[in-house]
Amino acid sequence: MAILEAMYSDARFDMQHMTFFASALTSESRWNSTSHGTAPFSRVRFVTNFVDPQSTTDKLAVRGRAALKAYLDTLIPSDLPVEYTAQPMLPTLSYPALEGYLAVRWAAEALSRMPSINQSLFLDAIYARHLFFIDGVTLGHPFHRCHQPHHRNC
Repeated sequence: MAILEAMYSDARFDMQHMTFFASALTSESRWNSTSHGTAPFSRVRFVTNFVDPQSTTDKLAVRGRAALKAYLDTLIPSDLPVEYTAQPMLPTLSYPALEGYLAVRWAAEALSRMPSINQSLFLDAIYARHLFFIDGVTLGHPFHRCHQPHHRNC
């Protein structure tokens, strides 16, 4: 982020003709804020294999938007640390927010399989499952022989 801001202030860079690509997971919370799409971030594009977060048919996008709405409906901004309120959140689902939603669902599913919660048991729950199937998205090692949700090793 600091690099983009520095480049915008340096006349040697023709920022109007440059495009930047970033993994949505590495884009931090700022990309889900009102600064998304504005200088110095207007030429940032996300590299992701997700469907459009605004899809009206994809289960992951539909449930992600519902979860974001439920979160925003119950959010008390004054309870948040100041660094979380410096850039207001977008009230709509973006690619980084969709990936964040999926990560939380994945962790919650792993935690739900644990008799008690600690770091070792969490890792055991992840490795024992191999693949997770969440709303049509598969998470896990791509070379594992488990290809079906009901396979004996899944």
